Amino acid sequence: MASSIGRITGALGTIHNENTASLATLNFDFTLVKLEAPAEYTGLGQAISKTRKINAEEGNLHKTARRLGALFKDLLPETEDLFKAYGTRVSEIASMSSINPTDTSYGSGIFGSYYGADSTSIWAAVTSGSAAIAAHLLGCMLARTFSGPEAVAIWVELVQKQKEHIRSKQERVLYSHEHTPGMVAAQQDISRDDLSSWDTSARAWLQSADQAKSLQHTQTMLILNNAGIPVNNTKDIYGSVMKAWTAALEAMNNLVKGMPQRVQDGAALLAFSSWHLYPDLVVYGDTCVEVKQKDPIFATTALLTLGLQDTRDNRDDMKSVYWSLPLSRLQYYGPTVQAHGSVGQANSRITYKQFAYVILGCLFDTWSFFARTNNEGLRWIERLATILEPPLTASIDQSEKNSWLQYLFAATRDLAECEDVERKAAYQLINLGRRRSTFLNTPERVSLPLFGLSGIDEFLSILRSDHKAVQRLRQICSHLRLRSDFMIRYKILGTSQSSVPMTVYASVEPLLLGPPKRTHEGNPKENNGPPDKYVRWMALDIPSLTLCCRLGKELLDLPATVLKLAALEKDLETGQKEAASIRDLRIIIEVGKRMMEIQNAGELCLPLIERSQITPVDEQYGKTKILISKESNFLSAANDLRSKLAASQHGGVDYLPTTYFAGDAETAAIISVSPFPMKRGPGHNLGSDFLQGVFTSDNVDVQRLYDYLRPPSSDKYIYSQINVLQSCAKMAEVYQALPGASISTLVLRQPVYLAKWVPQPVDQRNALGTSSTLELPPLTLPQSFACLAMFESGTCNLEPEALSEVFAMSSGNSLYVANALLFDPYEVPTSTKIQRRVGNVSRAGITFLISPSDVKVSESHPEKWMSINHNVFDGNLENHFSRTSVHLSFTEYEIPLVTNGDSRHTIDRDVVLVEALLSVYDGANWVAEIDILKAFQFGIFLLPSVTSENGCAGCVHSKDRRQQQIHMTYQEAFQDLEMVSMISIENWDELIEPPNSGTLVVQTHNSWIPRLAATCVCSSTGWSLVILPVNPCWTCCAEVVKRQNAVALIC
Repeated sequence: MASSIGRITGALGTIHNENTASLATLNFDFTLVKLEAPAEYTGLGQAISKTRKINAEEGNLHKTARRLGALFKDLLPETEDLFKAYGTRVSEIASMSSINPTDTSYGSGIFGSYYGADSTSIWAAVTSGSAAIAAHLLGCMLARTFSGPEAVAIWVELVQKQKEHIRSKQERVLYSHEHTPGMVAAQQDISRDDLSSWDTSARAWLQSADQAKSLQHTQTMLILNNAGIPVNNTKDIYGSVMKAWTAALEAMNNLVKGMPQRVQDGAALLAFSSWHLYPDLVVYGDTCVEVKQKDPIFATTALLTLGLQDTRDNRDDMKSVYWSLPLSRLQYYGPTVQAHGSVGQANSRITYKQFAYVILGCLFDTWSFFARTNNEGLRWIERLATILEPPLTASIDQSEKNSWLQYLFAATRDLAECEDVERKAAYQLINLGRRRSTFLNTPERVSLPLFGLSGIDEFLSILRSDHKAVQRLRQICSHLRLRSDFMIRYKILGTSQSSVPMTVYASVEPLLLGPPKRTHEGNPKENNGPPDKYVRWMALDIPSLTLCCRLGKELLDLPATVLKLAALEKDLETGQKEAASIRDLRIIIEVGKRMMEIQNAGELCLPLIERSQITPVDEQYGKTKILISKESNFLSAANDLRSKLAASQHGGVDYLPTTYFAGDAETAAIISVSPFPMKRGPGHNLGSDFLQGVFTSDNVDVQRLYDYLRPPSSDKYIYSQINVLQSCAKMAEVYQALPGASISTLVLRQPVYLAKWVPQPVDQRNALGTSSTLELPPLTLPQSFACLAMFESGTCNLEPEALSEVFAMSSGNSLYVANALLFDPYEVPTSTKIQRRVGNVSRAGITFLISPSDVKVSESHPEKWMSINHNVFDGNLENHFSRTSVHLSFTEYEIPLVTNGDSRHTIDRDVVLVEALLSVYDGANWVAEIDILKAFQFGIFLLPSVTSENGCAGCVHSKDRRQQQIHMTYQEAFQDLEMVSMISIENWDELIEPPNSGTLVVQTHNSWIPRLAATCVCSSTGWSLVILPVNPCWTCCAEVVKRQNAVALIC
């Protein structure tokens, strides 16, 4: 009986305990639970930064991971093998110092807690459970395919629909009020900001992991870029995402287990590209392609077979793996937006060096027959490089060398040295540029190929002016099929200093002069004489022509004429002969020498008469006329011309009108000789095959080519293209100083000539001041940030004026920071304006950091009098501020920036200005907020440094006393400045409450963070700043102190 009563009592106790546990469950926040990470993720846990780890284990991101995992857990397959493999991979990546540098790698500093690869969402997931890891993997898939706002909108709708399904299911069960885990999860609030942070972390991790696995990632993009298949064809957003998510998890889990998989859609392809797991592939399309990726995570039996279906249309985003989803939660108001995401070159990230391939593709698209294939276009760039690169350009002023050309030349060299996978990717990028050529080219008019050099005038303008000029022009005439009704007109210098330049005409093809000979019967006689010859005509005035006729004997016997002239000149000194005879002989000798030069070259030399000077580029014809003879020797032709001139008094002389056709009228030009001249049309541009033979260093004048390729010497359309290329070169200069920075290929959707960050060209003169060109000046700091934002996001086109106060920018896995925040004030680099660090501030999209308009400095407090000594400076440089640190934090002040194409109804803004505080602390005590950029805007004097070898390079003292003065001690240099009080500042209280007079010597020696903080605080409180090097020149210091008032020396 007693035992029965005991059993009843125990049962009642059990019931009571179960009810108590159930009630406790209702009040328990399951999001606070932290699980121990699986062993495969140990490497990740050791590599993640302290700040990110705290957020992942205790912060909002951990709660988001727990909530998402609980919400979707019942719908997800068990894929533990996949999660283990993923842990191995992310631990491997996170352990790479180049991908995940610690704060010590960057020297800690202001942004130390924000450095390192953003693996926060991964660690939050692995400490939250298997379903949370799956949620992170979905986040990577969405981040790979869609933009940030689009991915967040998908998450919002997915969460909302899942909550609705759970509630609907709960209402149909017997105990509808029972709190199941799914129902508890459905009651949890997952805010839009939480989902945005989840997406941001996954997006940043993708960038870091892509760089870590760059070779495999490039190989994957090559495969995906031509896949042309959808992730799936489900139209409903919830159904499509859940189908792709579960299919990807199951397929990849089976592959990790060594089971081959065959798929017909793109979910698995999207998955392995997003999760950086690379199984071997067999791709069936037009041909069967087997891709060995050799990923050690997969067994040799793990083979992913993909049967491609031709579902492509003409759109770029459907040439790869694509995903189209209707987004109803993207905007506050408006219709559902159809988002088209893709995975391939059109939506990927590349380096600035790879972007040069895209630019080449944009150019090749407009080069017609000069770039029918990519290799053909590349060969033309190589020809340019051969001519324009050393040693042929050794004489060119370095300031004159075109940076945009060097950018393209470097790309062709890199392509020649690429490995197979990289080369294939480069050609795909060139093809991408061909399809998106509007990025580089203005729509009004497409420029001529080869930067316009296929045009006749343009090509002629860069040719050498030497003895081969006529030969080159004849080649061009032959190429253009110009016949005997065209001539070449050029000028040559006289054979002596006193002679004037002479105008010469040349035939464009060999001619047969004189009337045809006939037989006794009157029939044309067969020509058994010499073959046709090229002819050149010397333009003579009428007196010179008459003289040649009168002194024909002297013209033909030039050596005797030279001796005769010498004798006459000797007689002239004694006054025995008239000067007129000497002048006549000099003219004859000049004409005779030119005649002999032409004849020695195997051409006929004849005279002609010019009626007027040629007009360089005159569309009318007939303003310049010439009179020629058909006689075949010089004297006969001269006499014939005299006869025609005599007959002209009675009319009937056949002058031939000439018209400019092409070339440079001041040096050498092609002219038309006809009453009805041919007008040049589009068909008269030079062809690719012809230019291959003449576009060589032997024919091209290097300086002229440089001048042509530098505006404004080119025509306005070529100038606009070169100006755009200069803009791309400015972008490359910015990125060159930022190792690891990447570019979104989405930037190709907006023409670069509309970019607001591009500065106005300025007039630049060469070193001698003899010529000027319009060059883009160096980018300012705001322009550099605007440039980065455009190419980082691919969508932003911001006014630099809106970024005038920005000191840092966070985007993806990158922190772009103004130099002034990262270096000792004495050592801020001047060659660049921005540095890149791996990391971010964990905010979506692009975040620009600005300081408050007025920063605060702690007030002085009388009760701190015991710490204020204001000792006299004794010349010893010390660091009394070792406890000083500067920390970054954020206020709640944000300003969304509108970018091109943004709808005002878009909920998630991609670009935001955020007010950030740079707070100076002395240990745990707050000292001040500082505005570093504003401090550097005011005059800061950098005191010269003394070296044992060279002394003081900036010393302004007399040369005789220099050697003894550079070794002066502080006491020696300041001994004559007894009226100057030098006060040693040894703590922040002494600086906040300075003495009423004297010069401050802030003792922050050889410690850059305290020196930077002291510089900014002193600047904000009105001191004139002098930054001392490690070994200052005390003589120069004394000179500065003597000249200025209220000086603060930052030691």
